[in-house]
Amino acid sequence: MSPAERWLHTDDDVRLSASFTWSARAECVVVLAHPHPQFGGTKEDRVIVAIAEALAARGASTLRFDFRGAGGSEGRHERGRGELLDVRAAVRYAREQTALPVVLVGYSFGSWLIASALSDSAHAAVLGTIDRVVLVAPPVALLPFSPVFSRLPPMSIAVGEHDAFCSLGGARTLAARMSAHLSLVAGADHFFSRGLPELSRRVCGSVLRAAPVNETSSMNEGWSAE
Repeated sequence: MSPAERWLHTDDDVRLSASFTWSARAECVVVLAHPHPQFGGTKEDRVIVAIAEALAARGASTLRFDFRGAGGSEGRHERGRGELLDVRAAVRYAREQTALPVVLVGYSFGSWLIASALSDSAHAAVLGTIDRVVLVAPPVALLPFSPVFSRLPPMSIAVGEHDAFCSLGGARTLAARMSAHLSLVAGADHFFSRGLPELSRRVCGSVLRAAPVNETSSMNEGWSAE
């Protein structure tokens, strides 16, 4: 099914461009947050689109959206402050469409925004109950994933073996703080120039509660988050 184009409305009156794919057999609705707008990130990012399409093929409903100042959205980039309201608007729209559980998937900058929203008590209260969260390539070397996390939903983190912005040590530290399952995609960098189908499989498994965790896609080197 082709996604339907929608407008989301934030609490500070910014209109956000979004693409919504509905599935009558969905078990959840997945909100996907894209990478950094100042480096070309939009809801049409190849990693975000690949994950969304893989989820839709497995029956999930998906919502991709452009952060303010990116793609077709109004407003301007606000270094993460206003973008927290964008995450709230996307979750609110998802809840308006269905009573199904809401899952959050963020890639790079998008993963930081999701983690930031969940770690802020005011934003977390507005978001309400989130079924689970998947952070893809969280850029721990560039952005401060520093708050103390509490009462988090089930979490998964997926990183590339050669991610220049998320070392294995940094990923392990973040996973431990979040009590998250950590998964390594062998041969992949931050942009998943290689390993994108494997990443999509891992994310689908985490979202749909079907994939093994603490695994590596390499046949030659075992690796675990533990």
